[in-house]
Amino acid sequence: MSIYDNKLAVLLNNGSILQTKIKGDPAKAAFEPVGLQFHNGPIVSMDVCIRKPLIATAGKDKCIKIWNYEEKTVETTKNETEAALCLSFHPSGLHLVIAYSDKLRMANVQKDG
Repeated sequence: MSIYDNKLAVLLNNGSILQTKIKGDPAKAAFEPVGLQFHNGPIVSMDVCIRKPLIATAGKDKCIKIWNYEEKTVETTKNETEAALCLSFHPSGLHLVIAYSDKLRMANVQKDG
């Protein structure tokens, strides 16, 4: 990024990068994510939906993410209190089973926003 772009980029401690245009009142700056929001650490489980363009990942960062690989976007992010050991899509793509050390959880898949 050059100084002629009139943009400010910020790197957060979770690995996310945000940017904003530099103009007007800095207190009213609207930061937008740059690229995808990746896991902070290794991914421990991943599954691909067979009927929708979705990939689900579980990371050691206690975060579950659902990615749309056609649109190259993160559909949803869920921060958990404990790390998941594995996960799997229902063939419809509407549900996700998540395994923890002491339980199984079934979750509905919804797009954020």
